Amino acid sequence: MIMIITSKFNLMKEIYLCFCLLLVSLLIFSSACAQYEKVPDTVVKKWIGLTPVNKHTKIKALAVGLTPAFGFADEGYININGLNLELGAFGIIAGPYGLMYGFAGVKDSSGHKNNFFSSYGYADASELHYIKYGTTINGLSVSGGGITVISKNNGVFINGLASLSYITNGIQVSGLINALYKCNGILIGGIANKVQKANGLMIGLINNCQSGNLVQIGLFNRIGHRVIPFINCRFQ
Repeated sequence: MIMIITSKFNLMKEIYLCFCLLLVSLLIFSSACAQYEKVPDTVVKKWIGLTPVNKHTKIKALAVGLTPAFGFADEGYININGLNLELGAFGIIAGPYGLMYGFAGVKDSSGHKNNFFSSYGYADASELHYIKYGTTINGLSVSGGGITVISKNNGVFINGLASLSYITNGIQVSGLINALYKCNGILIGGIANKVQKANGLMIGLINNCQSGNLVQIGLFNRIGHRVIPFINCRFQ
């Protein structure tokens, strides 16, 4: 019986790894296609736009695709006003691996161990703070895996697994993890929320932010160096 269970687990693990490799290959191909041409002037799509894109793009109604990201680098922008529907391929990968590294922890260049509970490593904020273009979504976004691009989100955002973004103004819900530079509004994570600056309400098993005016509800709640279980708050 144990051998059968082990065999099934190994098979599921291999299938998941193959699926992740397929998604990465597809995204690399899409990124290569998107960056093949030199970025021209902004293209405006009034009704429906497919993502990712290979031009500065504004979509005024519905965006559908793998991810709205402009390739893998901050080389162009996409502005979505309306409804964003995406597979969120990187979120499918980032969710499980984010959980693993979030609990196990990873040492940064200064020797600090960053994890869900530490007072270090808030969503690579030093890098995210200096974005040039990024992605801006105003409205409603539904992502299967989750938004994992350098984005500015205004509205309601529903992510199946994980979200890594620059700033969210509104409501964001993720099945596993939320990692942001800044959040103004309501942030709900199935497992963990880690934000550098937060104003509003954070709900999750683990809530961690460096500063802000907020209420945290969860089993582990950190604001700066203060850790309080169940309910934690700070108002300046």
